[in-house]
Amino acid sequence: DAMMVEGEVPVMGKPPFFFDDQAPQFQCRAGAEYDVGYWDPSTETYVENEPFPNSSGRTDVEGCCWWGRGVLHTRGVCNFGKLNFHLGVRAANENRPSIYPDIDFCFNPEEICTNRSSMEIRWVVGMFEWINRVQDYYDSKSGFDYKNELLKYVDGGMLDD
Repeated sequence: DAMMVEGEVPVMGKPPFFFDDQAPQFQCRAGAEYDVGYWDPSTETYVENEPFPNSSGRTDVEGCCWWGRGVLHTRGVCNFGKLNFHLGVRAANENRPSIYPDIDFCFNPEEICTNRSSMEIRWVVGMFEWINRVQDYYDSKSGFDYKNELLKYVDGGMLDD
């Protein structure tokens, strides 16, 4: 399921972590003709016509309206797809229980912030992210496993080293 941006009206969003009113809003537009650029907080300037790569080095942004939303800044195509699969319209369409059967998180991820129940949705999405991403964290380089470390901490009387 992918975000379908239609027509001339872009999807806009102000990043919640910016306190500078000069920073432009995020935007997402349909079609291949769109402006690219990014806000450089160190110089407080908008860098035009130069895409900013994500952590994987990707700079393609067409239809990419999955910037962070909710208490843990849920972001990315995969995470919104998981939300839809487990909590949203896709679960309902596949006859599985869904707490938000009328919300298509992939088509309109902005529902997390704009739905009439958005305060509830933000926290539910945050708990989903916590369970799905944080509790399952494993670092293969160091061998750190969040669940195992948490169990050791609790079993050890919850005392810090």
